[in-house]
Amino acid sequence: MFKKITREQARVGMYVQALCGSWYSHPFWQRSFLIRDSDMLARLQASAVEEMWIDPAKGVAASGNELARAAELVDRARAAVCALFSQARAGDAAALPGALASTLPLVDDIIGSLSHHPGAMLSLIRLRTSDDYTYTHSVAVCTLMVALAQHMGMAPGAVRECGLAGLLHDIGKATVPPEILNKPDRLSPAEFEAVKLHPVTGHALLNAAGGLPAVVADVCLHHHERYDGMGYPSRLAGADISLQARMGAVCDVYDAITSQRPYKAPWSPPDALRRMAAWTREGHFDPAVFAAFVRCIGIAPAANFTCVTEVNLL
Repeated sequence: MFKKITREQARVGMYVQALCGSWYSHPFWQRSFLIRDSDMLARLQASAVEEMWIDPAKGVAASGNELARAAELVDRARAAVCALFSQARAGDAAALPGALASTLPLVDDIIGSLSHHPGAMLSLIRLRTSDDYTYTHSVAVCTLMVALAQHMGMAPGAVRECGLAGLLHDIGKATVPPEILNKPDRLSPAEFEAVKLHPVTGHALLNAAGGLPAVVADVCLHHHERYDGMGYPSRLAGADISLQARMGAVCDVYDAITSQRPYKAPWSPPDALRRMAAWTREGHFDPAVFAAFVRCIGIAPAANFTCVTEVNLL
């Protein structure tokens, strides 16, 4: 049952079902959303919205069990990706197919968590440190890919493939020397070129293992392509890049720039989306996919953002 409250009564963790008043009286792209953090709450309370309807059944504060289950799922998925990378790094070709197959139930669990309580998983992937970034990044991109695919109305099978592609998109980084992959400073030109090989090596690993949908290897190979053809490794442009790889590019960059890293503080979600909007105008992302992503996330870009000069988006 929905409950009507004033904006002063709003709290972090509440799920807003509908905002009262005109759409231009609030700073959000969606009328229904989870109040994920203090920044969202402050913008809501500073808006012209006076009242809103909340859904207590979907609020994080009222769904501690679901939040705990989501936290356990994030930890389990991170551990699975860590083990998968270790096997790939060790060159254990015989064990790799089985390890890849073990990730399928994790994707199904993430889909289930998002379907039951979307706010729990989407909130948790933001509440993490720089520890094990490569592995938690894979889980985050999987979650974002599932959410975006569902928002775009894809069939359940396609949603599952998108989630699996997100979970495995960076498997090629298992072949990058750890001292480069975990370097806390700016990469040298030679190190940068070494890391840029990860889509190709990851694609080869997935194809050698076999048994995966073709789209999974495609996203692994092409998630660093740009819509204007200036990406890598194949400099594909526009519709020559698969829809799933265009989705992966958006989800990958969003998580990278909103994550805590040893060498930079994370951008807030509104700041990140505003910067990504500028990159979209410059040709980095598919405009339609980026617009769908913004609507899916439900956060409006802030009026201003802090420029960060060094961000490793590899």
